[in-house]
Amino acid sequence: ATTKIGETLALFGQRTQLETQISSYNVQLKNLRNILTNLDNIAVTAISTGSSDIRDPMIDKLIIKLTDLYQQRTNLRRTATEANPLVQKINGEIETTKVALRNALNGALTNLNVVIENLKYRLQQTKATINRLPSAERKKLGIQRKFEFSDNTYELFMQRKATAGIALATNESDWKIIENAKVNSYMGLISPNVKFIYLLAIFASLFIPSIIILIIDMFDNRIKSKKEIEKITRIPIIGSIVKGDKNKKLITQYSTKSALTESIRDIRINLQFISSDSDKKVIGITSSVSGEGKTFCAVNLGAVTAQSGKRVLVLDADMRNSKMSSYFNTQKVKHGFSSYLIGTSSLEEIIQPSPIKNLDIIFAGPFPPNPSDLLGLPKASLLLKELHKKYDYIIVDFPPIGLVGDYMILSKYIDINIYISRYKFTLRKSFEKINNLFNEKKLENLIIILNDVKVDTLYGSNPYYLKDRK
Repeated sequence: ATTKIGETLALFGQRTQLETQISSYNVQLKNLRNILTNLDNIAVTAISTGSSDIRDPMIDKLIIKLTDLYQQRTNLRRTATEANPLVQKINGEIETTKVALRNALNGALTNLNVVIENLKYRLQQTKATINRLPSAERKKLGIQRKFEFSDNTYELFMQRKATAGIALATNESDWKIIENAKVNSYMGLISPNVKFIYLLAIFASLFIPSIIILIIDMFDNRIKSKKEIEKITRIPIIGSIVKGDKNKKLITQYSTKSALTESIRDIRINLQFISSDSDKKVIGITSSVSGEGKTFCAVNLGAVTAQSGKRVLVLDADMRNSKMSSYFNTQKVKHGFSSYLIGTSSLEEIIQPSPIKNLDIIFAGPFPPNPSDLLGLPKASLLLKELHKKYDYIIVDFPPIGLVGDYMILSKYIDINIYISRYKFTLRKSFEKINNLFNEKKLENLIIILNDVKVDTLYGSNPYYLKDRK
């Protein structure tokens, strides 16, 4: 008998538990449907309050996010209109969050319906089992069950009420207007001080850029004028070459009256007064580092000199990083200076005619592993002596003197030594080595050319030199 009573109590307890679960899930289902139905018009407080009966972490997270977005938009609207980009951005985020919340709610509704149907089925089975029990015992336990159900339901709703109260309290604004702002009709607008702001803006617009420019200029150690060169070296400056078009490498591609042509022609004239005891000259050109334009100066100085009627040869002695072949659209050079020095090419094979009248070229040839050793061979000096008999001017393009010592090997055969410095490229400290060579008198007839100078800094505002004229 005791066993049967225990089984009966277990059945009624199971029924009570199932009914409680169904009731709880129905509450969640109702809240989900209310939120889904009124999602577009629902208030932030209503969302937060209703979410207390929802036990889905994803939905809770989306509701919290949506509540925060509503709060941000409310705060912005105090000082901004709907056209404000920040308000529009938050509106977009609210719509995106609503879409995600709607999808999550639909998924939760589907799952809750499945769970409720399963609980109802189990409840029906439990009720069917209870109906087979004796009537007196069933009535007694039924009364007891109703009492327990009512008590549990009361406790459940009290918990929900307390949770809703807490959620409502947390969503209330933590600020309120004590007194609206007023404008004193006698004093006018107190703040902001418009005149002071205008003066501050004008002062900042003039002072701050000046400070920035001054700081940049203090830390910029590149050459920007002839005066800077004159301050750091005693080597004379023979002239400046104007900045040209990066797509035009040869002087023949420019007008004869262009600023670039005139600047190179001016240097060619000045060279006649250096080492004037001989009509035939060997000119060596170098720089501190690669990229300062020594090859450009060598080729175009040779072109301008050839146009004056002199026989000119440009010798590419930079057997480490030669770029002269690109000036004449020449691909691979089999016969050049290096192949002559090692004995695989003759003098006639290495001398190449150029498209410019009176101008011949000797390219560097294949890059050898030991350029300095080749330049030290007797054949190098003999070659210069042999070429000196055939040409009025020999212009030798050497590697940068600031990186390697190739230049000094043949310096005793050079009549005029030209050091190329590039505008806003060459560093001031690059002059240390060339200054030492000049002070120690290891290089005679040493001069400087400032390359890549802007036209307006060289010729002022004279319109004759500001553009190419045909």
